[in-house]
Amino acid sequence: MYKLEEWQLSVISRIIHITMRKRLLELGSGASTKLFDDLLMQGIVDDTTSIEHNIYYAPATDRATITICPLSSDGFYNLKNFYATATGKKAYDFILIDGPPDHSGESSRKYAIPRLRPWLSRDAIGIVDDMHREGNREQYMLWEASNLVRTIHEYSRDFSRKKMTLFKIL
Repeated sequence: MYKLEEWQLSVISRIIHITMRKRLLELGSGASTKLFDDLLMQGIVDDTTSIEHNIYYAPATDRATITICPLSSDGFYNLKNFYATATGKKAYDFILIDGPPDHSGESSRKYAIPRLRPWLSRDAIGIVDDMHREGNREQYMLWEASNLVRTIHEYSRDFSRKKMTLFKIL
C-alpha cells in the first residue's frame, strides 16, 4: 500500500501548526488520517474528515470522521455521503489531496478542487501529493490556469522520489 512518507507527514503537521488550520479535509485515508486524528485529540484542530473509497484503507481512529464514498464512473469519489455529512458545517480551511488512487483513472483528481470548492473557506490552503506523477502535475496546472489555486511552495527530498505542492485556494 502506498502512503505518505515520514518527511511528508512532518511537513503537513508543521503547516497545520504554523498556519493554525482548524478544519481539515482529506481525500484518501491512511497515515495522514492518523496524524489528523492525533491533532484532533490534542485539541490543535477542531474537525477532520477523510473521504475514502474503500473501507479497507480506512485506519482506525478515535475522533476523525471517515466518510466512505465509492468511486463514480469518472474515477472520482461519489460525494453523496460526504454532502450529507458536510451540509451545514463550517467550511474546511485545509485540504489534503492524496486520492483517489491512480488506478481509478489518470484524470480522477482533476475534480477535487472544482467539486469540493463550495466546502472550502476563502482562506483555505491545501497540499496535493504525488506531484512526481505526470498526470497529477498536468491536473494541477489546469487548476492554476483556471485560477482555482496558486502555488505557495513545492516540497521534495533528495532521498525520496515523492513530491507535494502547497497551494492557496483562490
